[in-house]
Amino acid sequence: MQLYVKAENDNRAIKTLKGFKRISLKANETKNVKFKISNATLTRWIDGKGYTVEPDKYKIKVGYSSFNKDLQVNNLLVQQMN
Repeated sequence: MQLYVKAENDNRAIKTLKGFKRISLKANETKNVKFKISNATLTRWIDGKGYTVEPDKYKIKVGYSSFNKDLQVNNLLVQQMN
């Protein structure tokens, strides 16, 4: 399984591979796969700031290939802490 992240306001990357897990399945078998979303998962390079997590809406995409039609998509909103 592959984990991709895309920040809505990041115009440089379509999606970035942030994790993967190799699993084996028998015919008709299913398994649950968990990924931990941490600061490291959401970190990206921002000119003038370096590697950081910016307040943004992130698309978290998970699937068995990088093709968009094969990915399940969830949204994650990261807000600025006051």
